[in-house]
Amino acid sequence: MERLNRDLKQSLTARVIGTGHGWLAHLHGVQRALNNLPRRSLGGRTSYECLFGTRMYVPDLDGPGVEAADTPFDINDRVTVLQDLQQFREVNSSASAASSGIKDEPVTPTGWIPRIGDLVREKVAVKKEFGPSYREPVPVLGVSGTRTVILPPLRGAKGNRFVSIDNVKLQHVANSAQQTKRDTQ
Repeated sequence: MERLNRDLKQSLTARVIGTGHGWLAHLHGVQRALNNLPRRSLGGRTSYECLFGTRMYVPDLDGPGVEAADTPFDINDRVTVLQDLQQFREVNSSASAASSGIKDEPVTPTGWIPRIGDLVREKVAVKKEFGPSYREPVPVLGVSGTRTVILPPLRGAKGNRFVSIDNVKLQHVANSAQQTKRDTQ
């Protein structure tokens, strides 16, 4: 079942990326392809029949509706319910965010916002019993987004490195004006 879910997700992702349209338009084709292939390991039955004991609900490609012997509901009704549920979740998540006073700015767990010129030390992976170790301080050459800093290349390497701020720690601020500004925040 996990493999079937993975195949379904990969097929939908490939179709959506390839066409640029939503996944809902491609769901019937992918479901039909994956669930209606009899498998020898399942005794010639489809995986859906093994799981649920009935044939799969297959959308009619020529028009609206569903072609299956024991369909208790219309697929369009199910899509409508799922869309309503999605809208309900969006409304509730925005209402809870507004009531709790959450800011739109991303939260930086390190407690500092990277700026060009800051000296930072990059974390080095070491054995657990020794704890984290850090490389020598290097200046921040650039900032990509709010969570990534651009550091100079290591000795002998070519090109700059993009490192998450979770893997660096602030060693020294670029100038004293920024230091006082950060202290007041």
